Amino acid sequence: MKNLRYLPLIIMAALLLGSCNKDDEHKKAVQTLCSRLWSSHTVTDNGLPSLVDCMYADELTFNTNGGGNRHYRLKCDPDDPENVPLQWSLSPDARTLSVSNFEGDQKKTTQMKVFSLSRTTLEVEYTNEEGHVIHTVYNGM
Repeated sequence: MKNLRYLPLIIMAALLLGSCNKDDEHKKAVQTLCSRLWSSHTVTDNGLPSLVDCMYADELTFNTNGGGNRHYRLKCDPDDPENVPLQWSLSPDARTLSVSNFEGDQKKTTQMKVFSLSRTTLEVEYTNEEGHVIHTVYNGM
């Protein structure tokens, strides 16, 4: 019976430690994301290699303040900007990366499923406006 009075404290401590671990995982993922330049390496469109290099030959940088930059190594149209500022956020479980940028006056947001995030690899997937599933592997530099 004496042991039961400590049970609520033990449960509370376990819950707090569990939530700290999730916070730590999120912080580690954000730190990893922001510590690298991410260069696209492999892009597939509906499971097939992408044939439109200019649309996906890009480099991403993420800043800790939620800002960042998309640098297009190749441009489809010479009038397109080479660099596009972006805003980003990472879900608490680090499984969804939300990236927004402006195309003209309209804000465009893409929700990407994160398959892998390490010091060397960022692997994401999203569905574009045409319904194509775009799977991209970025190398961390």
